[in-house]
Amino acid sequence: MLDYKNEYGERRQKGRGFKSKKEDTEELRKIETKMIQGTYIEPNKVLFKNYIED
Repeated sequence: MLDYKNEYGERRQKGRGFKSKKEDTEELRKIETKMIQGTYIEPNKVLFKNYIED
């Protein structure tokens, strides 16, 4: 489980259901790397219609 604060200072936890701890660890390393590089975009549930309107 990856525990971090987003750009607004809100606490976030990342952990997904994987079949093995190895798979989970590999995915979390990828996310951590993207966060360090500044290329990680947190998934959200914004509708395309609302995205276009903004």
